[in-house]
Amino acid sequence: MRKEIIVALKALIVLMLLALVAFQVVIVLGMGEGLTEEFGDDAKVMVVLWSCVFAFVICAQAGLIFVWRLATFATEGTIFNRRAFGAVNGMIVSVLAGLTFAVIATVTVVVTMGIGVPPMVAGVGVFIALTCLALALVVVIMRALLRQATEFQSELEEVVGCPF
Repeated sequence: MRKEIIVALKALIVLMLLALVAFQVVIVLGMGEGLTEEFGDDAKVMVVLWSCVFAFVICAQAGLIFVWRLATFATEGTIFNRRAFGAVNGMIVSVLAGLTFAVIATVTVVVTMGIGVPPMVAGVGVFIALTCLALALVVVIMRALLRQATEFQSELEEVVGCPF
């Protein structure tokens, strides 16, 4: 893979990580005021929602770090190596954890607000959950392709007698 693409990807990952840290500091920590207005003094709901949003952002950050690791493997020319599966599996776990936190937050809002829940709020939660599920399935498929390519690489090294 071209080094310029990897450098651009890593620069984008750094920007995204910085944006997520800013989001955690500014939005998530400031979220308490909005939750107090919406749910009043129900501290349990506020703690659950705040925790889910904070944990979801951490899952996104972890996923980006795993992408960084895979980009490093690509730069080194070792992407078709068994070590790459750890990063792919970590990405899958991060996305599924994010899915779990999105579902918990959505269910908490719907149960707490009942019939009065704005459809947009529930819709956003469902959209985020479905996006996480789709991303996890894409990464699972990509893992299968990586496994196949790794096996082909190993076979080719055996036939040729030298590593590439």
